[in-house]
Amino acid sequence: MDEKLRQAEAEAEAEIRNPKSEIRNPEFATGAVKAVDKVAFWSAPAERGVPTSRDFGRRGRPTTPDAARAKAFSLIEMLVVIAVIGILASMIFPVTKAVSRAKTKSRTKAELEQVVTAIEIYKSKRGQYPPDNHFQNTGLLNPYINPLYYELVGTTNNGVYYQPSDGRPAVNTAAIDSALHPGYVGGVSGFVNSTTGENVEEGPRVVHCLMGTLGANQVGQIAGGFNVLVCSVPLPAGLPLRLWPNLAGNPAPYPGSAQLNAGSTGGPWYCAWRYNSSNPTNNPSTYDLWVDVIINGRTNRFSNWSRDPVIVGSP
Repeated sequence: MDEKLRQAEAEAEAEIRNPKSEIRNPEFATGAVKAVDKVAFWSAPAERGVPTSRDFGRRGRPTTPDAARAKAFSLIEMLVVIAVIGILASMIFPVTKAVSRAKTKSRTKAELEQVVTAIEIYKSKRGQYPPDNHFQNTGLLNPYINPLYYELVGTTNNGVYYQPSDGRPAVNTAAIDSALHPGYVGGVSGFVNSTTGENVEEGPRVVHCLMGTLGANQVGQIAGGFNVLVCSVPLPAGLPLRLWPNLAGNPAPYPGSAQLNAGSTGGPWYCAWRYNSSNPTNNPSTYDLWVDVIINGRTNRFSNWSRDPVIVGSP
Protein backbone atom coordinates (compact mmCIF):
# COMPACT_ATOMS: atom_id res chain seq x y z
CA MET A 1 0.00 0.00 0.00
CA ASP A 2 2.84 2.34 0.86
CA GLU A 3 4.50 1.54 -2.45
CA LYS A 4 1.31 2.45 -4.35
CA LEU A 5 1.01 5.70 -2.41
CA ARG A 6 4.59 6.65 -3.23
CA GLN A 7 3.96 5.79 -6.87
CA ALA A 8 0.81 7.93 -6.92
CA GLU A 9 2.69 10.80 -5.35
CA ALA A 10 5.41 10.53 -8.00
CA GLU A 11 2.81 10.56 -10.76
CA ALA A 12 1.13 13.58 -9.20
CA GLU A 13 4.42 15.45 -8.97
CA ALA A 14 5.02 14.75 -12.65
CA GLU A 15 1.51 15.96 -13.46
CA ILE A 16 2.12 19.24 -11.59
CA ARG A 17 5.26 19.87 -13.63
CA ASN A 18 3.39 19.23 -16.87
CA PRO A 19 2.44 22.66 -18.43
CA LYS A 20 -0.87 21.23 -19.59
CA SER A 21 -1.64 19.55 -16.32
CA GLU A 22 -5.26 19.69 -15.27
CA ILE A 23 -3.96 20.72 -11.86
CA ARG A 24 -1.87 23.66 -13.02
CA ASN A 25 -4.27 24.48 -15.83
CA PRO A 26 -7.72 23.23 -14.94
CA GLU A 27 -9.10 24.50 -18.23
CA PHE A 28 -7.36 21.59 -19.94
CA ALA A 29 -9.17 19.03 -17.80
CA THR A 30 -11.39 16.92 -20.01
CA GLY A 31 -12.65 14.20 -17.79
CA ALA A 32 -12.85 12.82 -14.33
CA VAL A 33 -9.64 12.50 -12.34
CA LYS A 34 -8.35 8.92 -12.18
CA ALA A 35 -9.68 7.46 -9.00
CA VAL A 36 -6.86 5.54 -7.33
CA ASP A 37 -3.93 7.79 -8.23
CA LYS A 38 -5.72 11.04 -7.46
CA VAL A 39 -7.31 9.77 -4.24
CA ALA A 40 -3.87 8.68 -3.06
CA PHE A 41 -2.36 12.02 -3.90
CA TRP A 42 -5.21 14.18 -2.62
CA SER A 43 -5.38 12.22 0.62
CA ALA A 44 -3.11 14.83 2.28
CA PRO A 45 -3.40 18.08 0.27
CA ALA A 46 -2.99 20.33 3.31
CA GLU A 47 0.38 18.81 4.15
CA ARG A 48 1.71 19.51 0.64
CA GLY A 49 -0.05 22.83 0.12
CA VAL A 50 -1.07 21.63 -3.34
CA PRO A 51 -4.49 22.79 -4.71
CA THR A 52 -6.87 20.15 -5.89
CA SER A 53 -8.98 20.24 -9.01
CA ARG A 54 -11.98 20.80 -6.80
CA ASP A 55 -10.44 24.10 -5.71
CA PHE A 56 -11.02 25.53 -9.19
CA GLY A 57 -14.07 26.27 -11.32
CA ARG A 58 -14.32 25.56 -14.99
CA ARG A 59 -12.16 28.55 -15.86
CA GLY A 60 -9.52 28.18 -13.23
CA ARG A 61 -11.07 30.58 -10.71
CA PRO A 62 -10.74 29.74 -7.00
CA THR A 63 -13.94 28.40 -5.49
CA THR A 64 -12.85 27.52 -1.99
CA PRO A 65 -14.28 29.45 0.98
CA ASP A 66 -10.82 30.81 1.82
CA ALA A 67 -10.41 32.21 -1.70
CA ALA A 68 -13.86 33.80 -1.59
CA ARG A 69 -13.13 35.38 1.78
CA ALA A 70 -9.93 36.86 0.41
CA LYS A 71 -11.99 39.00 -1.98
CA ALA A 72 -14.55 40.30 0.59
CA PHE A 73 -14.31 43.06 3.24
CA SER A 74 -14.01 41.92 6.81
CA LEU A 75 -16.25 43.38 9.50
CA ILE A 76 -13.36 45.37 10.94
CA GLU A 77 -12.51 46.83 7.54
CA MET A 78 -16.11 47.90 7.03
CA LEU A 79 -16.23 49.52 10.47
CA VAL A 80 -13.01 51.39 9.72
CA VAL A 81 -14.46 52.70 6.43
CA ILE A 82 -17.67 53.81 8.17
CA ALA A 83 -15.65 55.56 10.88
CA VAL A 84 -13.58 57.42 8.28
CA ILE A 85 -16.73 58.54 6.44
CA GLY A 86 -18.21 59.77 9.72
CA ILE A 87 -15.06 61.75 10.53
CA LEU A 88 -15.02 63.36 7.09
CA ALA A 89 -18.73 64.23 7.37
CA SER A 90 -18.19 65.81 10.79
CA MET A 91 -15.46 67.96 9.26
CA ILE A 92 -17.37 68.94 6.12
CA PHE A 93 -20.77 69.90 7.65
CA PRO A 94 -19.41 72.61 10.00
CA VAL A 95 -17.37 74.03 7.13
CA THR A 96 -20.49 74.16 4.95
CA LYS A 97 -22.43 75.97 7.68
CA ALA A 98 -19.58 78.41 8.20
CA VAL A 99 -19.48 79.19 4.47
CA SER A 100 -23.26 79.76 4.46
CA ARG A 101 -22.99 82.11 7.45
CA ALA A 102 -20.18 84.04 5.79
CA LYS A 103 -22.22 84.43 2.59
CA THR A 104 -25.25 85.72 4.52
CA LYS A 105 -23.15 88.26 6.40
CA SER A 106 -21.37 89.39 3.25
CA ARG A 107 -24.69 89.77 1.44
CA THR A 108 -26.21 91.85 4.25
CA LYS A 109 -23.14 94.08 4.51
CA ALA A 110 -23.27 94.71 0.76
CA GLU A 111 -26.92 95.75 0.98
CA LEU A 112 -26.13 98.01 3.94
CA GLU A 113 -23.48 99.77 1.88
CA GLN A 114 -25.93 100.03 -1.01
CA VAL A 115 -28.52 101.87 1.13
CA VAL A 116 -25.86 104.04 2.82
CA THR A 117 -24.54 105.10 -0.59
CA ALA A 118 -28.06 105.97 -1.77
CA ILE A 119 -28.69 108.06 1.35
CA GLU A 120 -25.43 109.95 0.82
CA ILE A 121 -26.38 110.63 -2.80
CA TYR A 122 -29.72 111.96 -1.57
CA LYS A 123 -27.94 114.22 0.92
CA SER A 124 -25.52 115.57 -1.70
CA LYS A 125 -28.35 116.33 -4.16
CA ARG A 126 -31.03 117.66 -1.83
CA GLY A 127 -28.94 119.12 0.98
CA GLN A 128 -30.52 117.00 3.73
CA TYR A 129 -30.94 113.40 4.72
CA PRO A 130 -34.20 111.62 3.85
CA PRO A 131 -36.88 112.20 6.49
CA ASP A 132 -37.71 109.37 8.85
CA ASN A 133 -41.09 108.55 10.41
CA HIS A 134 -41.07 111.05 13.25
CA PHE A 135 -44.10 112.70 14.86
CA GLN A 136 -43.30 116.33 15.58
CA ASN A 137 -46.21 116.87 17.96
CA THR A 138 -45.52 113.83 20.17
CA GLY A 139 -41.81 113.17 19.69
CA LEU A 140 -42.62 109.57 18.87
CA LEU A 141 -40.30 107.87 16.39
CA ASN A 142 -41.23 104.78 14.39
CA PRO A 143 -37.99 103.56 12.81
CA TYR A 144 -39.50 100.24 11.71
CA ILE A 145 -41.85 101.58 9.03
CA ASN A 146 -40.42 104.59 7.24
CA PRO A 147 -40.60 106.34 3.84
CA LEU A 148 -36.98 105.51 2.97
CA TYR A 149 -37.85 103.45 -0.11
CA TYR A 150 -40.01 106.19 -1.68
CA GLU A 151 -37.51 108.93 -0.84
CA LEU A 152 -34.56 107.10 -2.38
CA VAL A 153 -36.26 106.04 -5.63
CA GLY A 154 -38.25 109.26 -6.07
CA THR A 155 -41.94 109.54 -6.88
CA THR A 156 -44.44 111.36 -9.05
CA ASN A 157 -47.56 112.68 -7.31
CA ASN A 158 -50.87 113.39 -9.05
CA GLY A 159 -52.61 114.55 -5.87
CA VAL A 160 -53.93 111.10 -4.95
CA TYR A 161 -51.25 108.59 -5.83
CA TYR A 162 -47.48 108.55 -5.53
CA GLN A 163 -45.91 106.57 -8.36
CA PRO A 164 -42.37 105.27 -7.61
CA SER A 165 -39.83 106.03 -10.33
CA ASP A 166 -38.70 102.41 -10.52
CA GLY A 167 -42.06 101.29 -11.90
CA ARG A 168 -43.41 99.51 -8.82
CA PRO A 169 -47.13 99.99 -8.02
CA ALA A 170 -48.32 103.42 -6.89
CA VAL A 171 -49.50 104.07 -3.34
CA ASN A 172 -52.31 106.42 -2.37
CA THR A 173 -52.26 109.00 0.40
CA ALA A 174 -54.63 106.96 2.57
CA ALA A 175 -52.21 104.01 2.55
CA ILE A 176 -49.34 106.36 3.41
CA ASP A 177 -51.23 107.78 6.38
CA SER A 178 -52.23 104.32 7.58
CA ALA A 179 -48.71 102.92 7.29
CA LEU A 180 -46.67 105.78 8.69
CA HIS A 181 -48.80 107.12 11.53
CA PRO A 182 -51.81 104.96 12.36
CA GLY A 183 -53.89 106.77 14.98
CA TYR A 184 -51.54 109.76 15.13
CA VAL A 185 -51.35 113.18 13.52
CA GLY A 186 -48.36 115.34 12.70
CA GLY A 187 -46.36 112.67 10.97
CA VAL A 188 -45.27 112.15 7.38
CA SER A 189 -48.11 112.70 4.92
CA GLY A 190 -46.18 112.67 1.66
CA PHE A 191 -42.69 112.45 0.24
CA VAL A 192 -40.06 115.14 -0.17
CA ASN A 193 -38.30 113.63 -3.18
CA SER A 194 -41.34 113.95 -5.43
CA THR A 195 -42.77 115.91 -8.35
CA THR A 196 -46.24 116.45 -9.78
CA GLY A 197 -45.05 115.40 -13.23
CA GLU A 198 -46.11 118.76 -14.71
CA ASN A 199 -42.82 120.61 -14.29
CA VAL A 200 -44.11 121.92 -10.96
CA GLU A 201 -41.99 120.42 -8.20
CA GLU A 202 -42.59 120.25 -4.50
CA GLY A 203 -38.87 120.80 -4.03
CA PRO A 204 -35.63 120.41 -5.98
CA ARG A 205 -35.56 118.04 -8.94
CA VAL A 206 -36.32 114.40 -8.12
CA VAL A 207 -33.20 112.36 -7.38
CA HIS A 208 -33.15 108.69 -8.40
CA CYS A 209 -30.76 107.32 -5.78
CA LEU A 210 -31.63 103.63 -6.13
CA MET A 211 -32.80 103.39 -9.72
CA GLY A 212 -31.86 100.04 -11.27
CA THR A 213 -30.00 98.75 -8.23
CA LEU A 214 -32.69 97.10 -6.11
CA GLY A 215 -33.30 93.37 -6.37
CA ALA A 216 -36.80 91.91 -6.47
CA ASN A 217 -36.54 90.74 -2.85
CA GLN A 218 -35.20 94.04 -1.47
CA VAL A 219 -38.60 95.76 -1.44
CA GLY A 220 -41.27 94.45 0.89
CA GLN A 221 -44.90 95.40 1.24
CA ILE A 222 -47.20 95.89 4.20
CA ALA A 223 -50.99 96.22 4.30
CA GLY A 224 -52.39 98.84 1.94
CA GLY A 225 -49.61 98.32 -0.58
CA PHE A 226 -47.06 100.53 1.21
CA ASN A 227 -43.50 99.57 0.23
CA VAL A 228 -40.52 99.37 2.58
CA LEU A 229 -36.85 98.60 2.00
CA VAL A 230 -36.01 95.15 3.37
CA CYS A 231 -32.92 93.02 3.67
CA SER A 232 -33.07 90.22 1.12
CA VAL A 233 -32.21 87.56 3.72
CA PRO A 234 -35.57 86.00 4.71
CA LEU A 235 -36.57 85.42 8.31
CA PRO A 236 -36.77 81.76 9.39
CA ALA A 237 -40.00 80.03 8.43
CA GLY A 238 -42.56 79.22 11.10
CA LEU A 239 -42.12 82.29 13.31
CA PRO A 240 -45.38 83.18 15.13
CA LEU A 241 -47.28 86.22 13.87
CA ARG A 242 -48.57 88.96 16.14
CA LEU A 243 -49.89 92.52 16.03
CA TRP A 244 -47.40 95.16 17.14
CA PRO A 245 -48.44 98.34 19.02
CA ASN A 246 -48.39 101.57 17.01
CA LEU A 247 -47.63 99.69 13.80
CA ALA A 248 -50.06 99.36 10.92
CA GLY A 249 -50.61 96.28 8.84
CA ASN A 250 -51.36 92.63 9.31
CA PRO A 251 -49.79 90.48 12.03
CA ALA A 252 -46.06 90.02 11.45
CA PRO A 253 -43.27 88.03 13.12
CA TYR A 254 -41.29 91.16 14.06
CA PRO A 255 -41.83 94.95 13.99
CA GLY A 256 -41.43 96.30 10.49
CA SER A 257 -41.17 92.88 8.86
CA ALA A 258 -42.85 92.59 5.48
CA GLN A 259 -43.57 90.18 2.68
CA LEU A 260 -42.86 90.73 -0.98
CA ASN A 261 -46.62 90.80 -1.49
CA ALA A 262 -48.66 91.86 1.53
CA GLY A 263 -50.97 89.15 2.86
CA SER A 264 -49.52 86.33 0.74
CA THR A 265 -50.11 82.94 2.33
CA GLY A 266 -46.96 81.04 3.17
CA GLY A 267 -44.67 83.65 1.64
CA PRO A 268 -41.37 84.42 3.41
CA TRP A 269 -41.00 87.42 5.70
CA TYR A 270 -38.17 89.95 5.53
CA CYS A 271 -36.89 92.43 8.08
CA ALA A 272 -37.19 96.08 7.05
CA TRP A 273 -34.33 98.53 7.30
CA ARG A 274 -34.80 100.70 10.39
CA TYR A 275 -33.97 104.38 10.00
CA ASN A 276 -33.61 107.38 12.32
CA SER A 277 -32.46 110.75 10.98
CA SER A 278 -34.39 113.10 13.31
CA ASN A 279 -32.80 112.01 16.58
CA PRO A 280 -30.02 109.45 15.95
CA THR A 281 -28.35 108.08 19.07
CA ASN A 282 -25.41 106.22 17.55
CA ASN A 283 -24.49 108.73 14.83
CA PRO A 284 -25.71 112.05 16.30
CA SER A 285 -24.53 114.17 13.38
CA THR A 286 -25.95 112.00 10.60
CA TYR A 287 -28.42 109.11 10.92
CA ASP A 288 -28.84 105.60 12.26
CA LEU A 289 -29.52 102.75 9.83
CA TRP A 290 -29.78 99.11 10.88
CA VAL A 291 -31.39 95.76 10.17
CA ASP A 292 -31.65 92.50 12.10
CA VAL A 293 -30.92 89.18 10.42
CA ILE A 294 -31.34 85.79 12.07
CA ILE A 295 -28.40 83.46 11.39
CA ASN A 296 -28.40 80.00 12.96
CA GLY A 297 -31.02 81.05 15.49
CA ARG A 298 -29.15 84.18 16.63
CA THR A 299 -30.17 87.75 15.81
CA ASN A 300 -27.35 89.65 14.13
CA ARG A 301 -27.72 93.43 13.97
CA PHE A 302 -26.02 95.09 10.99
CA SER A 303 -25.71 98.85 11.28
CA ASN A 304 -23.90 101.93 10.03
CA TRP A 305 -22.31 102.51 13.43
CA SER A 306 -20.62 99.12 13.82
CA ARG A 307 -18.18 97.48 11.43
CA ASP A 308 -19.26 93.97 12.39
CA PRO A 309 -22.72 92.63 13.27
CA VAL A 310 -23.70 92.58 16.94
CA ILE A 311 -25.71 89.77 18.55
CA VAL A 312 -28.91 91.17 20.08
CA GLY A 313 -31.91 89.71 21.87
CA SER A 314 -34.48 89.90 19.07
CA PRO A 315 -35.20 91.86 15.88
